[in-house]
Amino acid sequence: MFNFLRRLFRGFFFFPELLATCTERPPTEEIVRNYMSNLQKMQNLCSDNNTPIVFYLQPCLGSGDKQPSTPEEISSIKFIANRCYTTGSNQYLENKLIYSKFRDLAPSKLIHWHDLSCIFDNYNSPIWLDQVHLSDVGNSLISSKIASDLERIIIDHFS
Repeated sequence: MFNFLRRLFRGFFFFPELLATCTERPPTEEIVRNYMSNLQKMQNLCSDNNTPIVFYLQPCLGSGDKQPSTPEEISSIKFIANRCYTTGSNQYLENKLIYSKFRDLAPSKLIHWHDLSCIFDNYNSPIWLDQVHLSDVGNSLISSKIASDLERIIIDHFS
């Protein structure tokens, strides 16, 4: 599957500079504030109904410190970095800022908060097909981590 997608998108990925745009900067602080508010509402609703809830901050390309290891990962970073804003920032930097803000806020406000945004930092194998879609290796790492977390939470909640 990975090789098929690599061949299919090869032309797109190797010319990201053609897609450069410059627009207004997204309201990063507002995005984080609204998202956290919605997560807290879900947590309160579940708590009121004695239902366990688990939150995961999913990774995206650039959310951690993993160095790109494939041409697709390098091109995807170039693609989101070329989505620039009139402030001089770009989507790659904004994503890093949003993830940083979530890491600062969420652990103190949410029960069962799990940050997966840096889960791939120590892996050199291909993880990303593009900026958000994972290879089989990436999916396996995420699912193993979630299964391990959920096993502990279920045992704690129902024992």
